[in-house]
Amino acid sequence: MLLDGEKGFDGLQAPQAKPRFTIKTFTKLVLLSTAVVSAALFQFAYLPRRSSHLRGLSLELWQSSKQWNPQCPAQPVPLVPGQAFSPPESFKNEAAERLAQAVRIPTVSYDDNGPIDEDPRWDVFYDFHKWLFEAYPAVFKHESVNVTIINELAILTTIKGSDPSLKPLLLMSHFDVVPVPKETYSRWTYPPFSGTIDEKGEFVYGRGASDCKDLMTAQYEAISLLLQSGFQPRRTIILAHGNDEETTGRNGARKLAPYLESLYGKDPMFMIVDEGDSSERLFGSAFALPGVAEKGYLDVEVAVGVKGGHSSVPPRHTGIGIAAEAIQAIEAHALDEDLAATFKTEDDPILQFLMCASEHAQTFPKSWTKLVKKRDWRALAKKFAEYKPEMKALIGTTSAIDVISGGKKVNALPELVTFLVNHRISFSSSVTAVQNHVVNAVTPIAKKHGLELYPFKDLGNSTRLPGKGYIQLSVFGDALEPAPHTPTVGPVWDLFAGTARHVLKDERQNELPYIISPFASTGNTDTASYWNLSKHIFRYVGGPVAEYEGNEHTVDEKVSISGHLKVIEWIYTLVQNADASDAW
Repeated sequence: MLLDGEKGFDGLQAPQAKPRFTIKTFTKLVLLSTAVVSAALFQFAYLPRRSSHLRGLSLELWQSSKQWNPQCPAQPVPLVPGQAFSPPESFKNEAAERLAQAVRIPTVSYDDNGPIDEDPRWDVFYDFHKWLFEAYPAVFKHESVNVTIINELAILTTIKGSDPSLKPLLLMSHFDVVPVPKETYSRWTYPPFSGTIDEKGEFVYGRGASDCKDLMTAQYEAISLLLQSGFQPRRTIILAHGNDEETTGRNGARKLAPYLESLYGKDPMFMIVDEGDSSERLFGSAFALPGVAEKGYLDVEVAVGVKGGHSSVPPRHTGIGIAAEAIQAIEAHALDEDLAATFKTEDDPILQFLMCASEHAQTFPKSWTKLVKKRDWRALAKKFAEYKPEMKALIGTTSAIDVISGGKKVNALPELVTFLVNHRISFSSSVTAVQNHVVNAVTPIAKKHGLELYPFKDLGNSTRLPGKGYIQLSVFGDALEPAPHTPTVGPVWDLFAGTARHVLKDERQNELPYIISPFASTGNTDTASYWNLSKHIFRYVGGPVAEYEGNEHTVDEKVSISGHLKVIEWIYTLVQNADASDAW
């Protein structure tokens, strides 16, 4: 027997039966259509209940954003220092060798480092102290210089100025480096702590070469040259160096900053300059991109506690299954309005950068310029996020599930499953806002499985007992609010930007000065501990556009020697220009 339209073995086809349209068929179609519409309405109704406050925020944000008037700071006149940077001919090789020597001292900080006076892995940091003091005698033997060691290893170098009414200039850097996994040693061109200068004399290789011993040695090279020339500062210069920036600065920056505050009070510094963004070629033009803000930081631990037992008699959903649902909900919830990739304020540093690019860059897309004129910030943010993959992370809050743990044996039901969620918080959001989002994401999962939800309450181990079903949310480690924004108008910004305009010239564009624009990075620096010391915090190394990969934190980390010299020139010039200013 052949069904309608079916072919037999001989290739013959059964005759097609004519469709019959009956009252019964009509009724089925009506019922099906009603079901589809009802489901759609249910989904539509459910979403506002889950995030109605976000919907309101979206409308309010959209309306207010039409009134925004984001601006690119005016490009200042290049600010020329009193003394031009003209070191002796031998200086380039000597400075490169000193940087190489610094790299050869393996000042590695580990996440599990113990107290400084107990963990022998800190001992090598004392070797670095000894090397530093011997490498720069022009600084450390100068009569105006005082050195204070904070908490055993952090270094504070003060060059006393003649005018105490002027606020000090604070230069920061750190001298710890991240570990090098032994399994990667064979992939390095040169051993990671060899501090090798390549055969062409172009690069210094080794862990810490670009993060951040190049900046620290550049600071001492510049100060040495100035003091040797007879420079006598009016404005006090302070150099602060943490020994554990790579592990949140708990022993270094978190001790240095309160000490400085105890000496000078609140907001005592003219400006603070630390590592951070540098220079980059974007839209056909060279940009100097000082970081004027930092994203916040929050790690959340989600613990799912359920009844255990033998896996031969499993429940409908194990603890791992429930945790998987929670993970899926958190990742889906990241698309909600407050976490979405869009701008929330007109002083968002990335929006300011796009204003600068639209005004000054050689190849800024015309279609983007139309979005600027239309004030369609959401569409502009979307375009920028698509421009380079790493740029998307600069807009909005990001979340990433990074660590998961659960189950001990294949035939035993897991009683506790935990996972960690890392958040980098939008410049205009907060720790509390992100916590609320995690709660909103996980609440339906807890209700679905009949589990108690304990949102960000420390209930101790009593909640983690077999048979007591729960989902517990806790802050893992230290949370950090987004940093205050550095002003991009006024004499401090003008001095900073004018100095960069003088030092950095675009070799590809007829030696035009770089475009100076506010910016920000996805990571955090030691400046997170220094907010009380100045409103003017810049995260900027000062080097030229790198036409190579510096490979920070990975195989073949390196820095160009010519770029290192430019960083020295930048600091040499900034110190003089800050000293010549009567502002504050």
